[in-house]
Amino acid sequence: MKKVNSYYTEPEEQNYTTYSLIGSVFEIADRTHKTGKKKGQTYYVLKLGGGNSKDTLQARKEDLPAEKWQQITKMALLGKNLVFKYKKWITNKQIIDFYPQSKK
Repeated sequence: MKKVNSYYTEPEEQNYTTYSLIGSVFEIADRTHKTGKKKGQTYYVLKLGGGNSKDTLQARKEDLPAEKWQQITKMALLGKNLVFKYKKWITNKQIIDFYPQSKK
């Protein structure tokens, strides 16, 4: 006989580390998943800074509230200086929230 342990977490609990980054969005490009279970779904790549900056973040519909997703799809973030909260994976950084940088 084997004992099986299972763990249940509430949906609002997170199982990843959250990072933050401040930057200005200078380019937004839409991409489509070509393979896997998300094949055909659109996501956006946001490039921050300018020139030689290598900071890029991915925005996926399932990670963001509807109003924030709409801001990205309408390119309303271009040129704005924002604070981005994201989860970091091996190959990318996925945005989970963003808001204007407070001026102190």
